[in-house]
Amino acid sequence: MKNIHPGLKVFSSHKANPPDAFPRLARS
Repeated sequence: MKNIHPGLKVFSSHKANPPDAFPRLARS
């Protein structure tokens, strides 16, 4: 899964963060 959005990449790198962080990065 290397062809993902930069935001998703960061989220994947920080799986420790809650799911709420995912939409937050997507909005950024």
